[in-house]
Amino acid sequence: MKVTSYKLRLVILTLLFSCFLAVLEAQTLDYNYHPYEYAQEELFLTSFGIKKIYVSDDCDRVRDVINNYYDAAASGEDNEKYKYLRMASYFQCEEAFNFLEMQIKKNPNETDRCNAIMFLAWMLNPDYLHSILEYAAKDTLSIQEKAAIATAFMFFGIYNAKLDLKEQSIKMLDEICEDASPLILGSCILNYFSLRGEIAISFFTTQLKQEEFKLYAALFLAQLGEHKHAFPILVEALSSEDTYEVHLAVMGLEAIDTGEAYQLIRNLPPNKNRYALKRPQIHFDLNEIKKGDKL
Repeated sequence: MKVTSYKLRLVILTLLFSCFLAVLEAQTLDYNYHPYEYAQEELFLTSFGIKKIYVSDDCDRVRDVINNYYDAAASGEDNEKYKYLRMASYFQCEEAFNFLEMQIKKNPNETDRCNAIMFLAWMLNPDYLHSILEYAAKDTLSIQEKAAIATAFMFFGIYNAKLDLKEQSIKMLDEICEDASPLILGSCILNYFSLRGEIAISFFTTQLKQEEFKLYAALFLAQLGEHKHAFPILVEALSSEDTYEVHLAVMGLEAIDTGEAYQLIRNLPPNKNRYALKRPQIHFDLNEIKKGDKL
């Protein structure tokens, strides 16, 4: 796995809660995200901890965000459109809800519609669920649309106790995730990790069969409490010459949280252990992020 300095910088920025705005600025569709990198960033940015910090009722500011979106749309800047759609979802203002709802109903761009579906759902306002349900009832849906709807249903199913939507989300994920493309796989990872339980463990255990993804899958399994299959993969990665792989392995071993796991971390040479030494500054626990209190 070839890791660039930009990739490592992106991961570190994602792990730093204080750098939220910098992460938003760094997001770009020009960057070829690894599906697990995408899922890690989405878990971070859609966490209740981040929501509590950045949610706003400054409706004057959201109007600027909306105007910026339309400017970006006029100039064809996809990465900027994505950023402003997300930013709008942090404002508890009628303008923000109506703006995202309008993108779902009227925007001719499928990707923008799908992003609007996910970001509107993340706001967890049941008054606007009907727009997503209407979209989901279309006669024909693309794979991308199904992934967006599954994500929206997962948000409402887990955090608004809409158990019927949770079940629909699982059914859609079973349909689209078995042989998902990298773009869709990112959404599958996000959803299965959020759903948790045996269904998530089964999904990530299957991911271990893919050489490109097995270390990432082992990290997620460790975070989910399934250590039997994850542990040997994480141990093997400690000997990697790729410092990013070592970093992932350390995170996974920290999640396993046993004496043996911590001894392995302590035994790392200093040049490989620098991430673990900075744990209070850069480490975050995916489990704690997703268990945040509801607003």
